[in-house]
Amino acid sequence: MEPVLRIRQELRQAARQVAAVKDPDMALLFCYIAASGGSCALPAPQQLGMDESRLQKARSLLVLYGVCSDSQGPQRPRKEVHYDPAELKEARQADGEFAGLCDYYEGMAGHIMKKSEMEILYAVYDTLGLPAEVLMLLINYCAGIQRLSPRFLEQQAYKWSKEGVETYAQAEQYLANLQQRHSRQGEIMRLFGIYDRKLSESEQRLVDKWISYGYDSELIALAYDRTVLRTGALKWNYLDSILESWRVAGYKNRQDVEQNEGQQAPRPAEGSGPAPQAPRGEFGSGVVAAVTKQFERKRLQREQLQKTRLEDLRRRDPAFAENEKALRLCASRAARAAVAGDPAEVERLHQENQRLLAQRQAILAKLGLDEAYLNPPPQCPDCKDQGYIGTEMCHCFRQACQEEQRRRQA
Repeated sequence: MEPVLRIRQELRQAARQVAAVKDPDMALLFCYIAASGGSCALPAPQQLGMDESRLQKARSLLVLYGVCSDSQGPQRPRKEVHYDPAELKEARQADGEFAGLCDYYEGMAGHIMKKSEMEILYAVYDTLGLPAEVLMLLINYCAGIQRLSPRFLEQQAYKWSKEGVETYAQAEQYLANLQQRHSRQGEIMRLFGIYDRKLSESEQRLVDKWISYGYDSELIALAYDRTVLRTGALKWNYLDSILESWRVAGYKNRQDVEQNEGQQAPRPAEGSGPAPQAPRGEFGSGVVAAVTKQFERKRLQREQLQKTRLEDLRRRDPAFAENEKALRLCASRAARAAVAGDPAEVERLHQENQRLLAQRQAILAKLGLDEAYLNPPPQCPDCKDQGYIGTEMCHCFRQACQEEQRRRQA
């Protein structure tokens, strides 16, 4: 089944998030999904007038910013099977194990089973041949995560069967492993500051891979710090390529990375961008890691300053607040016009956007400010405070490393 993109946020909130990113391809794909009712299969590139790479980038942005999930959608692992009501009644009366399953399901669900519910439960019981005690554990698991529905139960039953869960002991071990995995996933999500959404399927696959490799939280946190510093955001594939390169290099933990910094510098996989690296043996253990954290703090401080200034302007100048609102609305309308294939409207809205930007400059000038007030410039104009230019360490980062090394040697 084709991957299905679903808008996971309230539509206004999602639109604001898309507008904030300011990526036209992302906005176009978002409008296509919204016009399709909030979920649809990924369209062909030519449908949106872009090539495959642009389409995949737009999809990735929607997922990375939490606007959409890219699940496969509910799949029915069997063909529809219909049972006569008399047959279901007889099965419940004559088969003690099935009767016990029905009673247990009703107790967990808190209501008498409908025919459709009993039909699915009996199809699972009759088709897979899983012991009743295993299915009871499955019912308990679904109820525990507040997803006790016939279809979800059916999907999970087929998944358990496919993964070889056939006995009560195997089911207990499977659930224990699942609980441990969920615990680690939650820990990693907290490292990334993700509290208000679930992981998309592609994100889930990456996290599961890191867990299976045995990466500890400190190592993942280090890879996350470097990803955000070098790209300005949580880029999942970039972060994964760093961890993968460390695995290939044989690094087991954060200490291994810091001890070998500059001696066997790993690079991310092809397509995700090269991983910047320190010159061989230039700095002592932990120096580059410490300076990386300094640069990350500096970037976060600049972002916080920008946010504080923006909120202050909204409060004290109604004209600025109205202008900002109009700019966001203009971007949204431009995206819809692009979806509708109306180049004249797109051009009109482009001109309107330029007018609103000029208006904002005039408002700022009246307040004795300029664009630099809203977007504080980086301290280093060469690397934009990222610390690296391509794969080369910027002079500002090298100077900071030299100062850190001198401090440690003092």
